[in-house]
Amino acid sequence: MPKTVVPSLTGLIEKVRTYSPDADLMAMQRAYHFSREAHCSQKRSEGSPYINHPLSVAYILADMRMDTLSIAAGLLHDTVEDAEVTLDDIRTIFGKDVSFIVKGLTKLSKVEFRTKQEAQAENFRKMLLAMSEDIRVMLIKFADRLHNCGPSAFCPKASSSVLQQRRSRSTPPSRTGWASAGSRPSLRT
Repeated sequence: MPKTVVPSLTGLIEKVRTYSPDADLMAMQRAYHFSREAHCSQKRSEGSPYINHPLSVAYILADMRMDTLSIAAGLLHDTVEDAEVTLDDIRTIFGKDVSFIVKGLTKLSKVEFRTKQEAQAENFRKMLLAMSEDIRVMLIKFADRLHNCGPSAFCPKASSSVLQQRRSRSTPPSRTGWASAGSRPSLRT
């Protein structure tokens, strides 16, 4: 089993400096300390300190070579929903750009639905709206989802079994049956 890397602020700073040596790291550092304080009593489902989640999201954003304001927003992405923090607090401390991104992330996850189809349609609508306002909202949301359903044993069993089935297939999934018939359609037009 591969060793799990425990994320750290120092590691994040080093990672950002590899692609942006002159980056202003203050907002990112303040966001880390603010998020750590906001989530100080919270734990993830596997028992690790909650700060490891936003820090892991920040690592993913750094792997994508995002700017430090985006990484700061990634570190703060759950504070409004999961801690006693308001968007006004975020705006006052981190400025309107970071607040705007955090607000977009918060809006993406607030609505409850009656049916799965209604939820999917609304999720697509919200994602398109978020992308039109600021693509960074979607990139951070994707990093959040990626970490939440990463190679951990804590994903829902249904998702986990679907992933295992996909990984064990030797042919791609097919809606038309071409994979099971042993032939592939031509990509030429």
